[in-house]
Amino acid sequence: MKKYISKRILVSIATLLFILLVLFILMDLMPGSPFNDEKLSEAQIAVLYTKYGLDKPVAVRFFLYIKNMLSGDLGVSYS
Repeated sequence: MKKYISKRILVSIATLLFILLVLFILMDLMPGSPFNDEKLSEAQIAVLYTKYGLDKPVAVRFFLYIKNMLSGDLGVSYS
């Protein structure tokens, strides 16, 4: 019974990580930027990308996303 439960837990964790990966990639592939504003200069947009970590590679951002999710940090709302 322990073997079955541990196997189900591992499969559930793997499924959750796969879903998070797919959602993260879909959000990353969406056109546009959270900083699309005609009032912002290119330098200001570059500073915002650096501040929020959007200038890092996708793999690094994904693992930071997972780390932050596990620690309860859900990030900044771009509303």
